[in-house]
Amino acid sequence: VPLRYVAFDLLWADGEVLLDLPLAERRARLERLPLGGIFSIINLLSADDARGVETHFEQAILDGHGGLIAKDPASIYRPGTRGADWIRLGGA
Repeated sequence: VPLRYVAFDLLWADGEVLLDLPLAERRARLERLPLGGIFSIINLLSADDARGVETHFEQAILDGHGGLIAKDPASIYRPGTRGADWIRLGGA
C-alpha cells in the first residue's frame, strides 16, 4: 500500500517547542525543512473575499475532501481547545 505523509503544521523542531509561535512562523519553519520522497507539505490556499472561500470549498469537495479549515495566520497552537482562530468549513 503506497504511503504518503502530509505535514500540516510544525509543533516541535530541533528540541524547541513551537506551540506558542504564530502559525505563519511555524509554517515558514516547516517550509524550510528538506522534505522529499513520501514527505510533503499541505498546500495553503488564501482568499480575499467570501467568493474566494466558496470557490476553494467547492474545489475541496470535488477533490473528495470534507471541506476546509480556515486558520488565522497569527494563531498559536492550543492542543485540545476550540476557538475562533481555526474554523472548520463544511463536511460531516
